[in-house]
This record gives sequence, structure tokens and C-alpha cells, in this order.
Amino acid sequence: MKNFLRLCVVVSTFLAGPALAGDDITREIPVDESFHQITITNGFVMKIQIIKGAGFYELCGVGAYRNSEIQRGLRGFMRDSSLTNHGKVALRGFNYFAKVRQGSNFIGELAKCKATNVPLNGAAPNFDIDFSTKGYRF
Repeated sequence: MKNFLRLCVVVSTFLAGPALAGDDITREIPVDESFHQITITNGFVMKIQIIKGAGFYELCGVGAYRNSEIQRGLRGFMRDSSLTNHGKVALRGFNYFAKVRQGSNFIGELAKCKATNVPLNGAAPNFDIDFSTKGYRF
């Protein structure tokens, strides 16, 4: 009986998806032409989109690194950057973005989404990306 219950917990956690796993990913959506492309360096390109989620806006993203050295160098940069709404942090850190192979055109790749703290029923949002200005080694 213990093993059966343990199996049920494992299966329900798997079926419920990442939100129960603790990483706060709300969904994955395919990248299309409506996503915005941002090039950070010649070694990193990302595509992002803000969507309406279940009560809150969500930021979805996917990125491609040229190599693992660039990825290591950008880890802190992505962690310290944020999405702001009217100058206030709505979501900190972009390390959850899906990663794809360099050279991908991104179309059809799955972007990972995370909820912001901006409710859908609040004032009209004014989102900006606030990239970290700390010094990083690439």
C-alpha cells in the first residue's frame, strides 16, 4: 500500500507539471512571429512575449546561447534582470527561459512562461525590460 501511495504522488506531481515541482512555470507555448527578439551579445539571442494568464500577466521566453561559456557568463545577468511595470519589479530573473540550439529560428520552439505580480484586472500595464547593469564576465 505504501508503494502504491508513493507512486500516486509521483504520478500526480508529474501530471500536474512544473508548477507543483516548485519552479513556478505556468505553461509552455510555441514561439510564433508575435514574439519579440532581443540580442544581448553576439552569443545570446532571446524571444519573449507577454501573455494574459490565469488572473495575471505572464512573461514567456526562450533563448539560444552560442556556447556554454556564454551561458555561464550570462547566468548572473539573466538572474539579476527583471520585467518592470510602471517602474516597479513585476518579475525578477529570466533564468527559467527555455534554451534552444544556437541557429534556431525559434518558430515552433516551446517558450516557458512565468506569472508576474501584475493582475489582469488592474490598471493598464506599461512593461519594460530592466537589464542588470552589474559587471559580468563573458
